[in-house]
Amino acid sequence: SNLHFSTGQKKRIALMVALLENRPILLLDEWAADQDPEFRKLFYLELIPLFKSMGKTIIAITHDDKYFDSADFLLSIDKGMLSGK
Repeated sequence: SNLHFSTGQKKRIALMVALLENRPILLLDEWAADQDPEFRKLFYLELIPLFKSMGKTIIAITHDDKYFDSADFLLSIDKGMLSGK
């Protein structure tokens, strides 16, 4: 049978594979954009801290400013200019 997964489901599978492979760095480019709001909240408020406690370095690229506070370091690009906080 043919299995069809949504974009959000494919991203969840890719994240689980990265965790199973024990990758030290997770690059998450707009990862939560295709997730439902409840999972997005779970991801930023519970999973990101869990990954950090596992010693993972997480590079998250997002436009979702609701969760910027969970970052240890924040870089922003505005009109081609890079700034850090």
